[in-house]
This record gives sequence, structure tokens and C-alpha cells, in this order.
Amino acid sequence: MIEEGRFITRGIIPGRYEKGPDYYDKEYFSSGKATEGIQFPQNGSYLNPESEYCFKFQDLLRWIEGYISNGKILDVGCGPGRLAYWSNKLKRPFTIIGCDISETILRLNLINPNDYINVIVSSASYLPFISEQFDGILFSDILEHLSPEHAYSAVKDAYRLLKNKGRIFIKVPNRDTWSMADYNDQGHVWLPSLEEVHDLLQIGGFNNETVNTFTRGFPLSQTIRRMVKKDLRFPYFGRAIFATAKK
Repeated sequence: MIEEGRFITRGIIPGRYEKGPDYYDKEYFSSGKATEGIQFPQNGSYLNPESEYCFKFQDLLRWIEGYISNGKILDVGCGPGRLAYWSNKLKRPFTIIGCDISETILRLNLINPNDYINVIVSSASYLPFISEQFDGILFSDILEHLSPEHAYSAVKDAYRLLKNKGRIFIKVPNRDTWSMADYNDQGHVWLPSLEEVHDLLQIGGFNNETVNTFTRGFPLSQTIRRMVKKDLRFPYFGRAIFATAKK
């Protein structure tokens, strides 16, 4: 909710706090920290851009393309650079700039060493870029790792960095869902509801009339995806909230 110009959420997880860059290391992405609730596969295949998890990044690109035909995209919390990898491989009309709090993870982006010039070490809540230079800004599985105050700062800073009519894209776990997996992930500090994502975008400066949301991640959705070649999307109840809005 919005209260006296502040973003208020009921989704803060007791006892959680923001982790530093050392937490997000290779072990995190290879599920060496699985006992702490990390949801990546234990065999480390998530780090392979050609693994079965490639559909995540291809779907993100298709989602962005539904609103932006070309231009420069900032991938906040880019990890090992998989979005840039697939954008290049699929010849998408985007220039992907990545930033991440973990220099260790950025250095895993060695599939194409030339991509390393397009990344910068940066926190998500303060983005050291010149104003109004991006056509789109993506926060995919990032804001839940921040305090609500820092998540608000990140969205507000994204508004500053976007060109006129540029778009923000947010993928974040849904508090109102069927699964407890995201609650159990020890890296997650808070989980929003759909209403709170709307509030976050509104207080961050975005045009409320341009907000578009859906949820994804349902029981048996992976099996259904293999059959129909696309993911189920419904307005509510999915594990992940997808939200976009225009500046």
C-alpha cells in the first residue's frame, strides 16, 4: 500500500536481511546452498546457457519484445549474462547492458568474453548511469532480494534512467501463491502481492494506466509447456508476478 507517499508492504519475511555480494557466488547458482532454500538445480546446469533453463531468458526477451521493438535494455542483477547471451544468439534487436552486485558472478560471463565490456558492478538500488538513456529496464528475480525501501529506490532510479515512453519490466515472486519455495529461499527479504507491485510502480513515478501484469508458475506448468510449447499465464495465483509499465 501507499501511505503518506511511502511504499508499505506486508510481505517482509521475519529475520531476513539483504545479503552482500559474497553471498551470490558460483555456489549459489550451482545450488551448493540448496539447504538454505535456493531453488537452482543441484547439478549446476543453471550456469549453462544452453541448458533446459534457457527458456527463462528466451521468454523474457519475448515479453520485452511485446512492448519494445529495439533499443538499449538494462538488465539489473544480470548474473552471468544469460539474457545478453540469448539476445545475441537469437539476433534480437537489443543492446543488453548488465549490472550486478557480484563481480564474481559477472566474471562467469565467459561464453563470449566481448560481452564483459557491457557489464558493470552495481547495486540494484543505486544505478550509476546517465539519465534517460535506456529504452527498457529489467528487474528479473531481483527486487525480492532487497529491502522494500531499496526496492522502491531501485524502481525510482529506473524511472530516472528510462527515456520518455521507456518501459520497466519486473519479475518477482508472488506472495499470494500456492508454493512456499520462494518464502523458503534465504536470499529473499520480502515478497509482494500483485496490488503491492502496482503500488510500487505508481509511487516510483510510472503511469498507472500503462501497468500490465500477469502471473506464471502453476502446478504441472512445466509438463503443459512441453505439450503446448508455451507457459500458462493467468491474472492471479502463479508463483511469479510479471509487471510492466511505461514512463
